Parts: sequence; C-alpha cells; structure tokens
Amino acid sequence: MMSRKECSMSRNSVKLSDIAQRAGVSTVTVSNALAGRKGVSRQMREKILETASECGYDMSRYEKKDNPQETIGVLVSDRYIRVGMSFYWEMYQKVAFCLSQYGMYSTLEILNREEETAAKPGLPRCLESGQADQLIIIGRIEKTYLDRLMQKAEGRTVLLDFRDPDYNCSSVLSNNGIGMYRAVQYLIDHGHRDIGFVGTMEASGNIRERFFAYRKCLEDNQLTLHPEWILNDRRTDNEAITGVELPLRLPTAFACSSDYAASILKEALSARNLRIPTDISLTSYDDYLYGDPLEKKLTTFHVDMVKMAEKAVQALLRNRKSPNRAMNWYVDSVLVERESVAPPIR
Repeated sequence: MMSRKECSMSRNSVKLSDIAQRAGVSTVTVSNALAGRKGVSRQMREKILETASECGYDMSRYEKKDNPQETIGVLVSDRYIRVGMSFYWEMYQKVAFCLSQYGMYSTLEILNREEETAAKPGLPRCLESGQADQLIIIGRIEKTYLDRLMQKAEGRTVLLDFRDPDYNCSSVLSNNGIGMYRAVQYLIDHGHRDIGFVGTMEASGNIRERFFAYRKCLEDNQLTLHPEWILNDRRTDNEAITGVELPLRLPTAFACSSDYAASILKEALSARNLRIPTDISLTSYDDYLYGDPLEKKLTTFHVDMVKMAEKAVQALLRNRKSPNRAMNWYVDSVLVERESVAPPIR
C-alpha cells in the first residue's frame, strides 16, 4: 500500500481521477464508492476509501447531512446556447426546475469549442470533481468528446433533444417527423402547392428528420420537390445560423426547420420587398423566438419543453434501476396558429 508521501498533494488539489488512477478503477466508481451508492463491492469500497484517505482527499462533501440534495450535471455546447436568450437556455431552465421538484440540484456546464474538439478531451468538471455522477446533455456535442464521456458515464447519461444510436443512452426528443409533416400539410390545406424548405440537414439529426417529413408530405400529396427551394441557413454544420440565399423564382410558401431559420428567411424576403403572408407564407418549428417581432406572427409548432424536461429527469431516475436499458421518448408538438399563412395569390 502506498504511503501518504507517495500521494503528496495538498488536500484541495486531490481529484477523483487521482484516486481512480491509484486504485485502478474509473472516476465514476470512485464517486459511487465515496458517496456510498450501490453497485460497488464492499472490498472495492474499502480500497477506495483507504486510497482517498492516504491521498488526503477532502471527504467533507460526502459527509451525511440531515437533508442531502443530489446534484445533476447538465452539459450543452456553447454553439447552441446564449445565457438568458436562447432555445437551449430555456430548455435548461425547465430541466433545472423539474430536478428541483424531485429534490435535486443542477449544475450547468457550457462546453467551448476547444474542449469539444481536443485530441484527448477531459471529462466535464462536474463529473471530474465528483459534484455530479449523472448527466443530462442538451443538444448535440462533438463525437470525440461524446466518445470520451460515454466511456465513463454511458449508463448514467440522458440525451435531451438528440440521440445517438452508437451509445446505450436514453434520449428524449421532440417528435420532429410528425410535427413537420403537419406543418407542411397545413400549408397544403391552405392551397399551397409550391413549397420550399429552410434548414441545413448536416446541422443536426432533428433538422434531417424534419426535412424527411417535409419530403414525405410532398410525396403523399403528389407534389414536386424542387431542389432550388431547399435553402441552407448556415454554411457548415458547426456554424450558427447566418443567412439564406433566395433563388430568383420562389415558391408560394416555406416550411422552416426552426423559428430562427424563419426569422433569417424573413430578413431575406424583406430585402426583396416580399411580405408575410401576403406574398410568401411560412410555417415553422419550436415556438421560441426571443424578442423577435416575428414571434407574435409566426404559425409554428410548439415544442413542449416542460414535458421534455420531465421525461429527461424520469429517464435519469429510471437509469438508476436499469442502467443498461436505454429507451427513446418522443414528445409531440402542437400547432400554434398565428398570422404567417394565407392562401397563395399566384
């Protein structure tokens, strides 16, 4: 057994990863052992406790309290969140509230581009420090980072608003296909036959699902899909929405993959003196446009973030009982009719 000298670190500098390396186990196993959770044998727990003691690890955070509250880590890429005014910020607020209803805290960790794309990415700080051992990831993150994370916490992670079949993780998503199909059908029911789509399919699985639903609805109604009316709203899958380039000849309506895409399209249409819905009709998806004038006018499908957050927390609790039984939950969206659709004039 090592001496305290061999583990010569200050009390505050010792990390779970240091203990894990010396004990020959994972960081998550160390966290579970120190917290007294199930799934760690008595012999292994004793070994980890002894190693932690020899290293001088600060055990105060694991001391029993009269009313302990667990902390859940919530991760999101900085590409998709702006504090106070973005779809995923609102989603996080719903998750945090739902966790509080179960007597749990949340800690938000926003991953920057360097952290996501590092050749040897580290673990989230909340996981590394032992502050949290279960995670909710909101929105897609880089595959390299996700691979590293799943090696340590696959059975303790829930994916919110995306899924990845490569991992045994439960996921909660909006029912993108059904919602977008209905959005296109709504345009058709108002007399439109020439309908375009705004969204970059490489950006996320959600947008791909919405595009496939758009295409399926056109096929089911025996309408022609015109490739020139499929408009990208960003240049690459790693960039934020930047703008659209309009073709010379336009359809009478567009189905937009998100409300932000609809907002960008509106700017391009306005530059050509085209009005919504007089000249061009729009339907969209999300029902979230923070502070944008189009918000009160846009007919869109409302994503039920409250229900998605509730499902994510329920999936997290379910993981504790059945960590190897991943499931996908789909939450339906609801049409919010406003003033962006009118019968075509041409």
